[in-house]
Amino acid sequence: MGMTENRLIIGALAFAALVACEAEQEAQTQADAAPPSCAPVTPPSAPAGALSNPQGVAFAGALIAVTNTNLDPMTYAPLEGSVTFIDPTVGEVVNQITTTQPNPQKVAVTGDTLVVLSTGPIAYDFDSGDSTSGGPGGLDLTPVDALGAATGPARHIELAPSAEDAHLGAPLDLAIFDGRAYMTSATSNAVFVADLAAGALVRGASNPLLYGDASPRLTTGAITAGVRHLYVTDFNADTLHIVDPAADAVRPCAVDLGLSAMDTEGPTAPRVLGDHLYVLLGLAKAVVRVPVADLDRVAAAEAGACPDLRPEVFAQDVGEFPNDLLVVGEALYVVASGDNAVYGLDAGGARASTLALEEGSNPWSVAASADGRHLAVTEWAARAVTVIDQGCSGARIRVVAP
Repeated sequence: MGMTENRLIIGALAFAALVACEAEQEAQTQADAAPPSCAPVTPPSAPAGALSNPQGVAFAGALIAVTNTNLDPMTYAPLEGSVTFIDPTVGEVVNQITTTQPNPQKVAVTGDTLVVLSTGPIAYDFDSGDSTSGGPGGLDLTPVDALGAATGPARHIELAPSAEDAHLGAPLDLAIFDGRAYMTSATSNAVFVADLAAGALVRGASNPLLYGDASPRLTTGAITAGVRHLYVTDFNADTLHIVDPAADAVRPCAVDLGLSAMDTEGPTAPRVLGDHLYVLLGLAKAVVRVPVADLDRVAAAEAGACPDLRPEVFAQDVGEFPNDLLVVGEALYVVASGDNAVYGLDAGGARASTLALEEGSNPWSVAASADGRHLAVTEWAARAVTVIDQGCSGARIRVVAP
């Protein structure tokens, strides 16, 4: 064998050794970066009725707060509502309190206070298809540090329907801005406002903010807060409306979120992430987004000079019957109720992860802990809550109540 051949063989062996070393180092780096695996946790048995058609969910201090709509299985009329508090580390139900009004839909934390929104009963006219408020709804307020031992809400703000028009009532969605709770309606295009510190309504059923039309109509509105404005989606009209809290008014210009002039696409779950507002189109199975800077231009415009603004399609085919959208850091999660799954979307809108849940569980809402490590998903039909530990190789604790 010649000198040149020896050099080639030695060089090839050295290169192979270098590649193997780099591969080993990369594998070790990936192993170091991967979350550790943890021993499975079997939660203690939950009390009967602790989870009954669970819907809203939020992390509150060291606990998870879950609202129970508790609907009659035959008529779907709301029975007694409640909020259940769960220790996410072991899945133990540590407390449950009854809400002041039935049908608790949403839950949020502001400062050191847990805020629970109850819609109250809804009256359905099956002949006309019309829906009106069937009684008071409102807000329950409880200190977060008292949730484990509370026997009921500490304070309550009642929102009774209008005596003149029962469409004006039935609070549905909740956003908190500068110490005030802004609430949409399940039965009208109204936004109600409550001062949380004062424990009083600022705008109730007799003097709500109305968006889209001068008279009440069904919209199934959803709401979220940005830096300067609040954004309200109209599910039935495919539009986005802007509330200016400083002016205590709805701005005259709206944004058309629809992708097709022929179809209703059902915008819901507006969420701000970075420089964009993201909106879930529940009937179109898509997520669209609009730059916040463009929405500021819409908010500043006067009637008759509204900017022609169209949304950008961020993600398509986001699952069957998607009904919730969550922002966690720079990530988005979509709850696909029909798929019994939660899908994670990457920065380009592609599906990056799948959290598969029990078949037929009908997941409703998802929330994240403050550090983003834990996710909690309510399973409406299964009377369950699944907690996912993303810092522990996706370890799960599933709490099921008989």
